[in-house]
Amino acid sequence: YLLEPGDQFSEEKHELSVAKIKDAFAMHGYFKGSIEARIERDEAVKLVMVHLSLHKGDRFSIGSIACDIEQDESIADVDDERLKSDIRRRFFADMIDAPYDKKYITDQTTALKTYLFNKGFVHVSITLGEHVCMDTQMVALSFSIHIHRKKEFVFLGNHFFSVDELFNHIALFGRSAWLLPIAMLEHEIKELYYKKGFWSVGITSQEEDRCFIIIDEGPQAVVKEVILDGVDQFDHDDLVNRFFTPLMKKKYYESDCFDQAI
Repeated sequence: YLLEPGDQFSEEKHELSVAKIKDAFAMHGYFKGSIEARIERDEAVKLVMVHLSLHKGDRFSIGSIACDIEQDESIADVDDERLKSDIRRRFFADMIDAPYDKKYITDQTTALKTYLFNKGFVHVSITLGEHVCMDTQMVALSFSIHIHRKKEFVFLGNHFFSVDELFNHIALFGRSAWLLPIAMLEHEIKELYYKKGFWSVGITSQEEDRCFIIIDEGPQAVVKEVILDGVDQFDHDDLVNRFFTPLMKKKYYESDCFDQAI
């Protein structure tokens, strides 16, 4: 509710607040939720009291899920039916009959994009359609997936970072990932390792039918001691203990932890 005690009452904000509460109900599957509002005015003391009675009603469930895949000419060799079958098994099977929740559906859509990215479809757009049936209290979903140019990445030699973590890092570039020179991707992965203390990491790549990224991690830097210069007016050991203890406890260098200490 947007109005706080002491605020000047506004009919517009009141109506907006009621609408937002109804939206919140719908986000969690309570499409039949209702709100009864009663407004009392005391002209003598110039006060307005708002009484809200909330009724969520029954929660709707996810019903049927349709999936349509459209691809451009550069990846015409993709087996649509096999890909649909994989998607249904990995993502949709658990969703059917589950309580409707917008965040859950959004998370599943994000995971689906990551899955497709890991398969080499770095340029994917997904449109979600929803049909709410008040009689059956079910929500039918339809996913329209458009996949574009395929580029498959294969990581070799990685131990500290998992394949999923490396894929997710590349995915930060979004649709432009497949347009980037491989040297730039090498640099980004090297920076990722460098921040974790792998200062001698080596990254090479080979582009054939697939893009092989070969990683020689090397050793991870170990934090053995912290020495502060130019702190004559302070107790050196006290400063180290106060600000650098988390870094020392980690043993291995991490730039995020170092930055927090600084």
